[in-house]
Amino acid sequence: MQGAASVGFFGKLPCAGDFVQRRLPAHFVETWDRSFEQAVDAARALLGEQWLTVYRGSPLWRFVLAPGACTESAWAGVFGPSLDRVGRCFPMVIAAPLGTDAGAMLQLLRSGHGWFDALEQTYIAGQTGGRVAVDVFDAQVAALPGPLDSALAGPWTALHQVDWRLAEHWRLPLPAACADGAWLSDTWLQLADVPGPWCQWWTMAGSERVSPSLLVTRGLPQSSVYAGFLDGQSGLEIWRVPAGLALPQTRWPALPPMAAATLPGNAVAACSSMRDGFADWRLLPDEGSAVAPPPPDDLSDLLADAGVDLSRAADVTNTGIALATHSATGNRAVACVRRNASGLTLIAADDGAPGVQRQAATRVAGVAEAFAVDELQSGLHVLRDRLLAMHQQLASQRDDLINPVMEDAAVIALRIAHRVAEFLRIGAAAAWQSHHGRVRPVFSTAPIPASTAQADPTGLDEFLGMHEASPATGLGGATTPDCEDARCEVAVGDRLLLVATRGLIEHLSVAVIEQALALPTCDAACVHIASAVRLGNEPAQWPFTVTEVES
Repeated sequence: MQGAASVGFFGKLPCAGDFVQRRLPAHFVETWDRSFEQAVDAARALLGEQWLTVYRGSPLWRFVLAPGACTESAWAGVFGPSLDRVGRCFPMVIAAPLGTDAGAMLQLLRSGHGWFDALEQTYIAGQTGGRVAVDVFDAQVAALPGPLDSALAGPWTALHQVDWRLAEHWRLPLPAACADGAWLSDTWLQLADVPGPWCQWWTMAGSERVSPSLLVTRGLPQSSVYAGFLDGQSGLEIWRVPAGLALPQTRWPALPPMAAATLPGNAVAACSSMRDGFADWRLLPDEGSAVAPPPPDDLSDLLADAGVDLSRAADVTNTGIALATHSATGNRAVACVRRNASGLTLIAADDGAPGVQRQAATRVAGVAEAFAVDELQSGLHVLRDRLLAMHQQLASQRDDLINPVMEDAAVIALRIAHRVAEFLRIGAAAAWQSHHGRVRPVFSTAPIPASTAQADPTGLDEFLGMHEASPATGLGGATTPDCEDARCEVAVGDRLLLVATRGLIEHLSVAVIEQALALPTCDAACVHIASAVRLGNEPAQWPFTVTEVES
């Protein structure tokens, strides 16, 4: 079976002193090596002193090669800049054969986005400053699926088997991987051969009641079926779903209910954001006018089912695991791991809209719990490599046609040893240090762009000293995870605040951070932050923690 083709690699790795090669035929390697050796030499001569800077900053490229370009087989893969242990430059290529069937290449180009994503993630994991051994990198590449494993079993196979004459109203999923137009154009081409006139209607974002989907109607919608545009569960007996293309469950949380009463005076109802599937509704009433009841917690959808007793705040700083769960499953939406023997503290939280099948935070906690006491002595890069290794599997669930799972876990980890604090963040996470009463950010780059954050009249952005960045992607997210390390010296009595999820970061202010870290205990600091941003009364569902350096 061509889809079972193994994936191999050839080139330089930071952990090795020479070329490394696995599972690529000699003819491919010889042809590739000869061509790119000449290309590297020519580029170095052309770029002169700029060569190394330009080379190291060059992008990662995806490619397909027709039969005859490198061997008798077609090939697909990715390649990008790499250096060996002593600094010699040669690109790393990760590739797999496609055979000689032109249709296989077309199918991969149409539906192989996830496969190319997986190759890119593996390439990036191998470029971590010499910390990933060749055998580890080899195992990661060997675990990759063949280029056609998912492509040939993609939605087009089921789509081409639909008999459109059986109904006048059809409802199909609109998976993210097909949103480039191929899904729509293929459907339209098939409808052209069936008596119509046919119409296509599609929604990319969906809503609380309608999943991202494509509707097909013969002519304009009849009055009896329009309700199906508003509610995906309406008129199920009218809308036909093709076999093998079951619609996913709607994943968007409900928006906060709008008050039925008229707004007082010239009050303004402003929906400032629809990020992460929840709205930030604010009422700005006239002076002296009645203030409307506060809306649901901005983060209540993310943290799910909050609400018992603030007196349990002490649980946050106890050794052990916080067990906030997605309702109906045992998966944790927020997990706090403390390993006192190895000096590790970790917060992992499922960022964005909640989902009962999300498991990234739970899996992150499981990885952190599994470390032996001495495994982290060399640093948090060991933890980072293990977490990034599971990104591909988590991300692949996004494109499941029947039951997509939108993972995006934010992770912030801290390890203190010998008066040095080492930090690791993946996704939308941040950390602050309070030293002798002065608060400063640990990371120099903000995990969310300033333009999307809630306006801060106190000048939070300037205070934090963070540079603007693109929205951070976490484990299982749609793109490469944003990952960053940091270190700082610490002293006895220093306070360290670890925060995960963009929703919480956007709602923190200078005053809240300073006031919290100045309070007598870490427990009091946690309660102050949770109260200020209205996180609810269950500490196990707070995606942050405060710790103090004791010795």
